Amino acid sequence: HQTLDEIESLVDPARFYRVNRQYIIHIQSVARIKTTHKGLSVQLKQPFNFELDISREKATAFKKWMEG
Repeated sequence: HQTLDEIESLVDPARFYRVNRQYIIHIQSVARIKTTHKGLSVQLKQPFNFELDISREKATAFKKWMEG
């Protein structure tokens, strides 16, 4: 059992992003991004098909990561 911090240190930061304390996502799993009053909401592709919130504090860094 590894912590998310440990996993985050092992994966390629160009492909994986830690959106919050619970999730690390792969760049190709992102289906759609929308702006919300909290920051951003990221819709994931199938088979996940759910949304993750990204705080305003992390929104700019996330957008830069998506741009490559």
